[in-house]
Amino acid sequence: MDNAKRFAKEGWGRVQEDSISGKAQEKYTQLKSVEWTMEMKVTLVQIENEEGQRERDYFMKTVKERWVCEYPEHTTANIQKLLDNAVRFRKEQTIANRILVQQRNEVENNIQGNQKD
Repeated sequence: MDNAKRFAKEGWGRVQEDSISGKAQEKYTQLKSVEWTMEMKVTLVQIENEEGQRERDYFMKTVKERWVCEYPEHTTANIQKLLDNAVRFRKEQTIANRILVQQRNEVENNIQGNQKD
């Protein structure tokens, strides 16, 4: 029997969930109830892409800082959850298309700006 089934059978998941109380419970529910808008998804993926070349510790810190700057109402977000969501969102075709369109528009605007000079 694998560990996940064994722990579920023995009730380990319930014990961990029951140990969350008070303010920790409020933060836990806030993270679970975030309604991800298309803009938030795109922003998170872009932040992760832009910061992806850095060292792991610095990368995680800067992603969290930039996320809090963009969305101060979501300061309780766990960095690992943010990164997990970024990976998940990157796989969504609509998010990938939106990012490609934004990048194309930026390139076109740069080309037009250079032609005016």
